[in-house]
Amino acid sequence: MLFKTLIQHIEQAHTVLQTTATKAINTSLTIRNWLIGCYIVEFEQHGDDRAKYGDKVLINLENHFSTTDIKGLSERRFREYRLFYLTYPFLNTVITSLFDEDMIRRLPSAVSDNLSIRRLPSAKLKDSNKKNQNKTIRVPAANTD
Repeated sequence: MLFKTLIQHIEQAHTVLQTTATKAINTSLTIRNWLIGCYIVEFEQHGDDRAKYGDKVLINLENHFSTTDIKGLSERRFREYRLFYLTYPFLNTVITSLFDEDMIRRLPSAVSDNLSIRRLPSAKLKDSNKKNQNKTIRVPAANTD
């Protein structure tokens, strides 16, 4: 192998894998932002202690996260995440198609019966597909008359 070929291989590997990593990060951040919006909407609609926070939920979230290692979570961002979720509620099917059931179960929403992600149509379909995997489907023979 020539030195020039070695350089080309390294450059190609770097370019391809960096692009793949960037896409994976973008996908993960999009899902994270949608889920944060989902959690906020759920809390605002059904939170047991929502009256305690009133209209200051997003400000209180910003105040809390400003003291943690999670950076960039401001009132404005939370408002954007909430709008993102409300604008694209159908992304729940995309999320469930990207991750296996074990990953979805590890999300906080899968623990709570109040959040809709646990009861997604695609999750139910996956469950029914697993149950039906061992069943034989009989197709009637075509009539050749």
